Amino acid sequence: MKDRFNIHISSLSIDKQDSIGLAISGGVDSVVLLHLLLENNFNNIVLLHVNYGLRGTESQEDEEFLRKIAHKHKLEILVLDAKNQFTKKTSIQEIARNIRYEWFNKLFKEKKIACVLTAHQQNDVAETLLFNLFRKTGLKGLAGISNREPFFRPLLPFSRNEIEQFALANNISWRNDSSNLKSDYSRNYIRNEVLPVIEKQNQEVVRNIAETAFQIKQENELFQSLIYKLSKKILTTPFPFVQTLNMKEVLSFAHPALFLFHLIEEKGFNREQADEIINAHNNEKSGQIWITKTNKACIAGNTLFIIDNKNTFFNGKLTWKIGQKFNCKSSNFIVSTIEHFEGCESLFLPIELKDKEISLRFWQLSDRIIINQKGNTKKLSDLFSERKSPVLFRNHIPVICIEDKVSWIPHLRTSFGYDSNNENKAGFYVYVKSLIL
Repeated sequence: MKDRFNIHISSLSIDKQDSIGLAISGGVDSVVLLHLLLENNFNNIVLLHVNYGLRGTESQEDEEFLRKIAHKHKLEILVLDAKNQFTKKTSIQEIARNIRYEWFNKLFKEKKIACVLTAHQQNDVAETLLFNLFRKTGLKGLAGISNREPFFRPLLPFSRNEIEQFALANNISWRNDSSNLKSDYSRNYIRNEVLPVIEKQNQEVVRNIAETAFQIKQENELFQSLIYKLSKKILTTPFPFVQTLNMKEVLSFAHPALFLFHLIEEKGFNREQADEIINAHNNEKSGQIWITKTNKACIAGNTLFIIDNKNTFFNGKLTWKIGQKFNCKSSNFIVSTIEHFEGCESLFLPIELKDKEISLRFWQLSDRIIINQKGNTKKLSDLFSERKSPVLFRNHIPVICIEDKVSWIPHLRTSFGYDSNNENKAGFYVYVKSLIL
């Protein structure tokens, strides 16, 4: 086991000269890991222990046991007192995990610890895969437990039985957690009831499940890298906080809802929302908005618009007169009288308007625009519905007004009488790029 451990840990990007944190509970796995690290000349180790206080005197005895180990090997030990941080509303195991990883992340900065080693082994991988499988999961959940900087699991090549046999052969003492013997928790039930039954039929089942999880992890990483490359091609960013996706391209792939889910998963959208988006597009339904904690999405025609909730919209009114030169780069549009930015459309304002007040603002419900020579007008709200303007952006569509009468809706409509092709006339061009491309 020592030789296999030495080969495996040398394959991990861990520098022995760095300060290395070891998450240690006192159980056989973490104590054996400490023994193997010391045997391998990892001397700059900081022991990290969380005392949850869930087992009364047993928890306190675990801490005392580890302090003695730290003293014996002249190692620093840090103990987090996490008593009284549990409620009945949430899984105890989930809270405990959140507590320790939040602490570990703080220690990277506060103690300049380079990485944290945990004592997860093959049984943990098998239990995690089965646990996630029973409650429904995808490839990510089936990938089990893996090394991911700054967290490393040097015992993944070994089973619990191998580790216990190594401890007994080397006279290594450890602490037993009595709560592990109870099958009250789902994970404990899998450990104590499910796996032992399967192992009666196949003694290699733990190793086989762990190796399967590793294969799934590799395949998922390959799949995610392909998804990432595809997203770069079909997801466009007309504005820093806005992304658009051509739904026709999504539908060209097998299982389009699944493909869409993987494209927008990192923005907080779930599989059900991806299914709804595909159905809404196929049934030509507009107006529905899908919301996550960080983003909103809506469909307009063949385009899915995704907007970051953290964006800031222009709020107010920009007023000027013919001849004034300026650039204004807002979060959702660019307006300029100096240069033509890529993607901008233009409006020509003749010199005769030099004394008129010209302004840019967001449209209002009462706004109308002249549509023909007779002076007939149309409500902007009707125009937006006809043009299937994205619902998310309708409250933030900019308009150019002359004396507060709408003369131009960039990218959508110009009031009758205005022409952008006026090369032989004196005047000024206004360039606007709007998020409603």
